Amino acid sequence: MPGFFRESAKSLVIDPRRMGDETSGMNAIIVTTTNSVEGRQITQYLGIVRGIAVRVPTIGQGFQAIGKVLSGNMQAGADMYADLCESARAQAYARLVEHAQGMGADAVIAMRFTSTSVGESAAEILAYGTAVKLG
Repeated sequence: MPGFFRESAKSLVIDPRRMGDETSGMNAIIVTTTNSVEGRQITQYLGIVRGIAVRVPTIGQGFQAIGKVLSGNMQAGADMYADLCESARAQAYARLVEHAQGMGADAVIAMRFTSTSVGESAAEILAYGTAVKLG
């Protein structure tokens, strides 16, 4: 999803028009990996926000990757999992923003992603941070 994030100094600003279905109807919100928003004062800490997504490759995706590997494309399986993880990250991020907006936040600071394996082929992606009001 090119253009999904717009970098501004040390902050990431979500551009909902470029994210697809996961963020339809969202308003822009500042999301940063730092503990502050440059040039803005934090007036209230609202609490921790998170977004979780779990992705499992479909049977079709698995067979498609196997077919490509058998035809000589050894990178096919890795590419399929990379696409799957990117989709999960986008959904986890969108859910984080939705959670923050539900709390009335202007921004999310200290945003992080983490991932874990669930079973043999599933991936859980967690996006988390602190929702804040800005002055």
